[in-house]
Amino acid sequence: MGSAWTILTLLKLFFLKELQWTDYGLFSLGLIYFAVYFYELQYQYFTIADGFIYKNSLFSKKIELDKIENIKKYAGDIILMSQDKKLKINPLIITAESKRKLEEQLNITFHSLKYSENAPV
Repeated sequence: MGSAWTILTLLKLFFLKELQWTDYGLFSLGLIYFAVYFYELQYQYFTIADGFIYKNSLFSKKIELDKIENIKKYAGDIILMSQDKKLKINPLIITAESKRKLEEQLNITFHSLKYSENAPV
């Protein structure tokens, strides 16, 4: 998506030699998409360390392992819920090894926790 916006803006600049204000916005959004892509390429999707699960993105989220009260699987996502926080992890974009480690960590720490399949959030 970001590459399409960037390429379209550059083609318009090359052929028409003139840009409107909306073109600058699309070009900026394209660059932001590239920045997010390279950030996510550099850093892992999530990290388990120091008693927390961190979801690494531009606006990182974390949830304390000891505070998790419920784990739900809904629409393919794994949703970790505490009293005041909710962290959604998309298992489709993590490696099989990372998914295995995540499930192992959750099973070790929360063997008595409810794990509901396809329950609405």
